[in-house]
Amino acid sequence: MTDIIGNKTLRDMWEEADALWSEDPFLIYEDCEFKSKQYNYHQFYENIIRTANLFLSLGVKKGDCVAVQLPNSPEFVMCWFGLAQIGAILVPLNPQYRDSECDYILGKCLPKLVILDYKLAKNHIGNRVSSVEYMLSARSSNDVEGFINFNKEIMKQSVKLLERPPLSSEDTAEFLFTSGTTSRPKGVIITHCNSLYAGMIHAGQCGLRRKERFFTAMPCFHIDFQLMAVMSCLVSGGTVVVSEHYSASNFWRQVCQYKANVTDLMPFHIRTIMKQPVQSWEKDHCVRQSYFSMGMSTEEKNEFEERFNVRLLNCYGSTETISCVTADPETGLRRWPSVGRPAMGYEIRIVDSEGNELPAGKSGDIQVYGIPGRTLMRGYYDEPEYTASVFTDDGWFKTCDTGYIDEDGWLYFVDRDSTLIKSSGENISSTEIENVLTEHPEIMEAAVFGIPDPLRNQVVKAMVKLKENSTLKPEDIRCYCQLHLAKFKIPSVVEIVDDFPRTCTGKIKKQLLR
Repeated sequence: MTDIIGNKTLRDMWEEADALWSEDPFLIYEDCEFKSKQYNYHQFYENIIRTANLFLSLGVKKGDCVAVQLPNSPEFVMCWFGLAQIGAILVPLNPQYRDSECDYILGKCLPKLVILDYKLAKNHIGNRVSSVEYMLSARSSNDVEGFINFNKEIMKQSVKLLERPPLSSEDTAEFLFTSGTTSRPKGVIITHCNSLYAGMIHAGQCGLRRKERFFTAMPCFHIDFQLMAVMSCLVSGGTVVVSEHYSASNFWRQVCQYKANVTDLMPFHIRTIMKQPVQSWEKDHCVRQSYFSMGMSTEEKNEFEERFNVRLLNCYGSTETISCVTADPETGLRRWPSVGRPAMGYEIRIVDSEGNELPAGKSGDIQVYGIPGRTLMRGYYDEPEYTASVFTDDGWFKTCDTGYIDEDGWLYFVDRDSTLIKSSGENISSTEIENVLTEHPEIMEAAVFGIPDPLRNQVVKAMVKLKENSTLKPEDIRCYCQLHLAKFKIPSVVEIVDDFPRTCTGKIKKQLLR
């Protein structure tokens, strides 16, 4: 298929980047001890080639899987692109995963190599997956018994790629496992084309240009780190600035210190950053746009933008859609709380439960049209039936989200379909109630979901985290809701909690709360 990517691969992209931007900075990295290191495009490209040659020396071939369990680090990015050079497949693992969580993914993919952070390697007990031929430790010059030292070995390798297997833009670059609403993680198949396309979409949405900087503290095993931050820099000649971990007390200092032009945030980040003391320098920054994913009240958004003098770029997408399929325009008027209009290569429609397209202004299921393997995921790895179930007969991806489109084509996100509350024939948006609750001056965060009820099918339950020194009681919160919500939306049960279980990006794990 001919499109903006054609048959270009990640290997092609790196050859082009090295030719065009050799001396420009590619990656700036700050670790947990606030020590930083910087690589220009040529330096990093040489490290990628060395990494690819190390993999070749260990018998990795095109189509083989390699599992990588590292925190944010240059080594993770070297492994990702080193594997792409030889047509092998990256399988990133969350460093916080327990053995059973890792074993499920490893047993599914049967990787030839596993690369662990040296701290994990020191505590690792045995090799539990028969396909694994070698274990490597990374991010330290110290050796770990039973492991090959990644950092030492790559420096022994040539900076000329020793084998160049034929590659296509349709080749798989990664299996990115995501839980979504299912009980077991599903491996989203991401191709070389997917990665390049997402980079171009995101660079265009935020207006990223050569030598501009995208700061991210998102975890490296997450699509926002990879395809929003790193890839938008790679395709545009920008610089990705990476923090080893997210720190609310350091985030805005890093944004200012490293002169970031673009960054990315989740509601959890915004709420925790807003808890930090006001600093005299916090408006002295270069941030033009900050990507933001929906799920926050208007009051919270306005307070953040006013305090930091920054503009939030509202957007909508998922791992399966590869990039933000809608986003606010880079310049001009926006329509908060709209999540924007469709990006190039995507179409959006709203349908009812029977699959009939709905008119403007009518809420229903959000569906996205794109090309699998190019603008959408190819599918779920080794899950043909589940893959088929998330696409309609005419090729539209079912997001399992609810929203509506206005007369001018702007999308408004209402809720995740899995978190809609169905009570006495009414569909209730948990997001709407959460936004009302977090507008209360003493409420920090809220999670709202349905619980079974013999008469009404479900009733609304709210779990609330209060701000420091608050004396609110559940009955006070219900009284507050009575002033702002229709009677059928008022939580029947309110529970005050110290904190919530969270995903790697700080999102509340509602399925565990239920």
